[in-house]
Amino acid sequence: MKYLRSYTLFVSLLLFSSSCSYMLYSPNPEVVEPVSEKGQLQTSLSIGYSTTQKYGLGLNYGLTKNIAITASGAIGPKQKHVTSAIGYYRNLSPKSFMDFYAGFNYGKGYGENYEYTSSTGGYTQITTSTYVKPFITAGFHTVNRKIQYDFTLSFGRMDFTKFDIETEVNNETYINKVIAITPLTIIQPGIRIAYLDDLGKLYFGLIINPTDYYDYDLHGYNIYVGGSTDLSKWLKTKK
Repeated sequence: MKYLRSYTLFVSLLLFSSSCSYMLYSPNPEVVEPVSEKGQLQTSLSIGYSTTQKYGLGLNYGLTKNIAITASGAIGPKQKHVTSAIGYYRNLSPKSFMDFYAGFNYGKGYGENYEYTSSTGGYTQITTSTYVKPFITAGFHTVNRKIQYDFTLSFGRMDFTKFDIETEVNNETYINKVIAITPLTIIQPGIRIAYLDDLGKLYFGLIINPTDYYDYDLHGYNIYVGGSTDLSKWLKTKK
């Protein structure tokens, strides 16, 4: 038992001093498709890439002429999350508008690395995490002919509710439950360019996250592409 405790402590210290990174979080668009009118029901499908692919779905509804509600989610091999928020939007001109949203992001992350040291030989480390991130985000959107430009800036406070490290060495498994993870302040600027037509939008976006937590990877970017359409137009057409 004494040997097991000493070995677990050694593995934990080794993990924190390792040069490897473990995917725990990658930036996501908090509002997948903005609205600018009451009654709009924007629906979006996207695929993003940071270190792994993620597939996303989002809805945003213009509840009043200035208030919107949104919900979205994404899933991939190393990341999955859901988001909900309420927002305020205002048209600045026929071609531009701004918005502000406040909400919560709940997600899970997974990472797996293989390491080798002269003392232990080869070993595998698996990290799983669960987090809650309240956030506020601001956006400015403008249209030039058939191109829409979206600029966003998001501020969030990430709190890990679960952080487990599983290490496998010589067919033995050691689990370290880290219970004291300092909450992180996340700042995410983003830009998106969308092509507009009568059916909807096709877009390309980039979100940057400059925050890292020691050797645990809160990945620095997310590149995503997708499309969206205003379902309220289709519903009106059917009527």
